[in-house]
Amino acid sequence: MRIPPLGAVLFYLLLLSSWLQGALVHRYSFTEEADGAVPDSVGGAAGVLNDGARLDGSGALRLDGINDWMELPGTLLDSFQDLTVEAWVEWAGPASSSWQTLFVFSQGTSDYLSFSPRTGTSPRKSRFAVARNGPEKKVNGRADFPVGKIAHVAAVFDAGSQNLRLYVDGTLQGSSVCTYPLDSLGIQHLWVGRPLYAQFPFFKGRVLELRLHDDALTQERVAKSLQFGADVLPGPEVKNFSASASPARSGTKVMLSWEVTEGSTVEISPVGLEKMEAAGTLEVSVSKSTEYVLLARNGDGVRTARLVVEVDDRPVINSFGASPRVAGAGEPVTLSWDVLHATG
Repeated sequence: MRIPPLGAVLFYLLLLSSWLQGALVHRYSFTEEADGAVPDSVGGAAGVLNDGARLDGSGALRLDGINDWMELPGTLLDSFQDLTVEAWVEWAGPASSSWQTLFVFSQGTSDYLSFSPRTGTSPRKSRFAVARNGPEKKVNGRADFPVGKIAHVAAVFDAGSQNLRLYVDGTLQGSSVCTYPLDSLGIQHLWVGRPLYAQFPFFKGRVLELRLHDDALTQERVAKSLQFGADVLPGPEVKNFSASASPARSGTKVMLSWEVTEGSTVEISPVGLEKMEAAGTLEVSVSKSTEYVLLARNGDGVRTARLVVEVDDRPVINSFGASPRVAGAGEPVTLSWDVLHATG
């Protein structure tokens, strides 16, 4: 989804988890690309396709296992303390192939965070690993990673509880103690499909959805996300969030209107009102261009919608004309105009 420019009523839905619970900060759905860039429908941080990587036209990033990969902006995780990397992926194998890399986020070859569907060492299962200039902290899968079948992966870096967790298709594979903070890795390179080491193979298969959360998803939230699937985010539907006028003049009143799934509660910032009904209106006074954020919550999760009411205090020209419109040389012509909010 591309965020439209300021002007008129800016209305766009960002279907994401609440910042109060930790947010879905970046989402890549692989439904469109422009000049080799894949949009991030939540955070606006586009990924770049490299060396032949392409979208397959059915909502997936196709990687050939030879040299295809996608790069994400290097500053993407700068403000993160916790992290969940969530993906729906179809690995093309072969099942005997070791060290293919679905993703690796690194500073260099000694400091990184990565996931592989199969390791080359025992137990030769999937692995979520983190290293900081020393031995890996790792979580291994319990069973062989599926080949030729869509699987859901959630790799969790939980700084609060100081552990790593790996979920495959909603099942906790295991956990591992990790006491150092995420920012100590100094991550600058975020690669999808490209291995950290030149002797390892590129990932072969399709990535249908990639999400980065700035919090550590619990098993319940991983299960809920799996239940909703790659195309839908958990939480109530935001059916409408709109403003009665935009642009508006400073100091004027604007009516905000909303409708979300029945039974949900609504909060709107920066107004500061909480636990409002699932449908309603609210009058606000605007003194400057303002972004309003609606947060809708129910038992399935949280989604937000945003709109910008733009303030424009320039004069308004309703009309400007001449009578007659066609005149001969020296003939009088009457100019007329209707202008609002003009001086002088």
